[in-house]
Amino acid sequence: VVIGTDLDADGGDSYPGGRGMGRLGGRHGGYVDSYGEGPGRGQNTSNDGGGGGHATKGAGNDSNTGLAHGDEPITHLRGGSGAGGGDYHGAGAGGGVISIEAHGNGSVTILSGGSVTADGGVTHNSDQGGGGGAGGAIRIAGRAITNLGTISAKGGTKSGAYAGGGGRVAFHYSHNLVRGAVNVGSGDYEGSISDNTAPVVVGDLTAETVYFTPNYVTDIPGLREYIFNGSFDDNQIDPIDSGNGFL
Repeated sequence: VVIGTDLDADGGDSYPGGRGMGRLGGRHGGYVDSYGEGPGRGQNTSNDGGGGGHATKGAGNDSNTGLAHGDEPITHLRGGSGAGGGDYHGAGAGGGVISIEAHGNGSVTILSGGSVTADGGVTHNSDQGGGGGAGGAIRIAGRAITNLGTISAKGGTKSGAYAGGGGRVAFHYSHNLVRGAVNVGSGDYEGSISDNTAPVVVGDLTAETVYFTPNYVTDIPGLREYIFNGSFDDNQIDPIDSGNGFL
C-alpha cells in the first residue's frame, strides 16, 4: 500500500447556529448549551463547552467532561468524541477513524507530502463557545511500515476555548517500522502512539490449553438421562413415546 495523497478524517468545526459534524466514525460536537456525542463527550461547563475525550481527557472545569476511552493498540476502531457546546456557540466534532492494512506480507508506505489525519474540530468562536473535539484513531498494519509524510490525530485547539483530548495512532508490524512524523497533541492532552509487533516462534512449540465458557453446557455423567427422565443414569436412557413411535 503506497499513499501519496491526503487521507482526511478530521472532525468538522462549528459554524454560526450549528455544531461541528463528525465523519468516518468521529462523533458530532454539541449545539449551544448541549453536550457533545460519544463515550467521552464534552459537556457544557459554566459558560464554555468542555473538550471531547479519547486517549486523554478533554479540557474543562467539570470532572465528568470529556472522559478518556479505548486502548493503545486500538483493538476497536473508535473515533474521537465531540465537545460540549458553549452558551453562545457550538462545538467541534471528534476526529474519525482510518485503518490501513496491507495484505499478507505487504508493506505500507506514506510518501513525502502525503498525510493521514483524524484531528478534532474546533468552535468557530471562543467567546463562550464550544470546546475542541478529541482526536480520532489511525491504525496501520503491514510487514513493514514507512512514514515519510505526516500522521496526525490531535485534539482540536483554539485560543480561549477548552481543548480536545489527544487521539490514538497504532502501528502493527512484523519486520520494520519507520515511524516518521506523528502528532497526537501535546502536554496534558497528548494522545497515544503504540508500536505492536507480532510474536515470533523459534523452534518447536507444543501448547495445550482448555477453554471453558458458561455459554455451553459441559456433558457430565448422567446428563443425557436426566434430560429425558429426570434421573442421573446414562446407562438406562428410556425412550419417550411421542404417540407416533419413539422420539
